[in-house]
Amino acid sequence: MDRMVMVSEYPERSYADIVALLGEDPSELLQEATDLAAAQIDQIVMHMHTPWAWFDHSQDVEIHTGPCRAGRLITEVPLTWSAQRRRLLPSVTGSLTIAPISGRLCELKYVGEYSAPYGVFKNSDDAAVGRRVLEAAVRRFVGELCALLEAKTEAPVAEDAKGPATGTGF
Repeated sequence: MDRMVMVSEYPERSYADIVALLGEDPSELLQEATDLAAAQIDQIVMHMHTPWAWFDHSQDVEIHTGPCRAGRLITEVPLTWSAQRRRLLPSVTGSLTIAPISGRLCELKYVGEYSAPYGVFKNSDDAAVGRRVLEAAVRRFVGELCALLEAKTEAPVAEDAKGPATGTGF
């Protein structure tokens, strides 16, 4: 592995709710986010206006998860993606971390490493096209996961606002 990719999102949900949803085996939820992101790879490539934009880049991407390690201040899930056809997307190995920022906001961050796939995008073309496609796909995955977490957990209840101050003030 010789290249790194890192993407963060910030779901407006409590850390406890997100960790409870992920549970001990988050693979089903993570595969759902992967499928949603993978379905958009053709759109990503088409918007780049590259010579490769007119090829079919749809991918069947599998995600492999390790055990969810939940702690009081951080939860980590090891993740590896692999495309069944390595034409465009390389395998990526890394981890997804969830950490509370406040009572109603968390950071969802994926950090991974990959090697450029053999073929069309090896070496210099990886920096120009392949890396951009991979980063966009990972960004879509993290964004889709954030949306799923928000959809499958309850919105936090806003704290009661204090009423207007009474008295003379100044």
